[in-house]
Formats: sequence, C-alpha cells, structure tokens
Amino acid sequence: MMRVDYFDVGELVRGMMNNDDADSDEVEQYLWDKYEVSFDSFHKVIEALLPFTIPAKSALTEAMFHGSVKDGMFIVKSEQ
Repeated sequence: MMRVDYFDVGELVRGMMNNDDADSDEVEQYLWDKYEVSFDSFHKVIEALLPFTIPAKSALTEAMFHGSVKDGMFIVKSEQ
C-alpha cells in the first residue's frame, strides 16, 4: 500500500475547504460535518484510493508520483 503523510492529507482537506489557514480542529470538524468521518478514517481512504490516480512526473525532481494536484502542484503524493 502507498503511504501518505498526515500533513499532506490535512493540506488536501484544506484545499477541499478552500481555506489554507484552517487549523486541525477545523479540518476534523469539516470532515465530520461533510462526510461523518474522522481524520484518521479519511486518511485511510486517501491511502487506499491513491493507487487509482494517474501517475505524473515531478517538474522539480522528475520522479514519478501518484497523487492529488491543486493549482499544478501535488498536495497528496506517494512516489511510484
């Protein structure tokens, strides 16, 4: 299974919220209010779905990653 850093998942949720400044409590509350899921459960879902994303090459390192992208930058990623 591909592993995803907890920080990256927090950034993904902040992107979903359109609030880059949300603290961890706000992130947790958003996930519960919107999906009735805890942050830990959401993290597990993201890790399970990551292999289904299309791999892309990092412009900086040229390494291949699976991940979620916002504004042309990886938010959640795992090296292939």
